[in-house]
Amino acid sequence: MKDGFVSNAELIFHAKNDGDYHKQMNSTVCEERFKNQLLPNIAPTSTIVMDNTPYHSVQLENVPSSSWRKVDLKDWLEKKGVQPSDDLLKTELYELAKKFAVGKKYRTDKIAEEAGHRVVRLPPYHCQYNPIDLIWALVKS
Repeated sequence: MKDGFVSNAELIFHAKNDGDYHKQMNSTVCEERFKNQLLPNIAPTSTIVMDNTPYHSVQLENVPSSSWRKVDLKDWLEKKGVQPSDDLLKTELYELAKKFAVGKKYRTDKIAEEAGHRVVRLPPYHCQYNPIDLIWALVKS
């Protein structure tokens, strides 16, 4: 936000003294804060810049990858209404699945869109574009 932190959207909790708060943060906590604290306190039709932290990037649906087992690829295709032949090889099932995969879609993006906002995601490994990383550096030092 160009004017600083968003009022009433902070997330404050006592971290356990194990040196790593990441174990206590998860997608459920993040999504609840996002829906109940952030979205109600930003201007209508805002653009939200989101980093690639795992709990910001929970997918609506798992997208097939080449590491999926053959049976999982087949099940995924069948859920999409495709009836693949039983004699297809795993590589053929994967190539077929790629035709029906629409790319990664994230839960937070959908929540924001339903509330009339837009999410723009930072490129991976470019923390210099994320102001909160600069703030965290100050806090940690």
